[in-house]
Amino acid sequence: MGLIPEDKKPVIYFLAFILELVVISALDFMLKVEISLLYVGPVFFLSWYLFKNKTANIMCSILTALTITCVQYIEGIEQNLIYIFWNFSIRTMFLIGMSFMTMKLHNLLSQQKINSISDHLTCLLNRRGFEERLSSEILRYNRYHTPFSIAYLDLDNFKSVNDNYGHDVGDGLLKIMGTTIKNSIRSTDFSARLGGDEFSVVYLETKDKEIVKNLVEKLCTKINIELEKTDFDVTVSVGVVTIEWPYPAERPEDLVKLADSQMYSVKRTGKNSVSFSSI
Repeated sequence: MGLIPEDKKPVIYFLAFILELVVISALDFMLKVEISLLYVGPVFFLSWYLFKNKTANIMCSILTALTITCVQYIEGIEQNLIYIFWNFSIRTMFLIGMSFMTMKLHNLLSQQKINSISDHLTCLLNRRGFEERLSSEILRYNRYHTPFSIAYLDLDNFKSVNDNYGHDVGDGLLKIMGTTIKNSIRSTDFSARLGGDEFSVVYLETKDKEIVKNLVEKLCTKINIELEKTDFDVTVSVGVVTIEWPYPAERPEDLVKLADSQMYSVKRTGKNSVSFSSI
């Protein structure tokens, strides 16, 4: 959780922008030297952190250009009204252009980061993104001793369908899995496609084992209902492991292996079921 609440960030960033602008304009006025390039800093800062708010960035670019113009006028550098208006217009266009380029760069980098941790087929986290999130949860677990549960889901008979009907049909089944999981889990939990037909869901703060049992069973029911609509003999086997203090949780891959082993115990005893355990 961040130090600054999300709803307060725009106000904090705007105040920081104003403070930067005041300090730079004061220095500009007192030092009597050319430091106009420093005015780019506040605009870049605000454009980077308020990259979704174009109106705010345009207004702040205009405010910055106006500040530069006022300082230049007070210092006697710009006196002719036509010259003042011309320079103000040029500065405004430059700062707005820079602001938009900064916003675009931020969006591109943000999208690149999202793509690097997302599975393109199901829009769930991929293994890398999943292990990053799970690592954060492990840190929280070791600090606050809050139990959590890992569910490992595997489609039964998926390989047969994939081989006999083609990858397009197989991809369709995977998309059904991804959509159903995403629409069924709580907002506090997270899920991923780990590869192939293997998925995982992490349920947070599962002190009450009955709660996680109900959540997983409801998820399996919804998945099987959706899979039945495809007319393929495909079901889901699930292994669930609840990690409780003082179990020494360290590496995400070790915990996933525990849930994976639990899932394979279901496979060995008939598939299309759920097995629960605690450590």
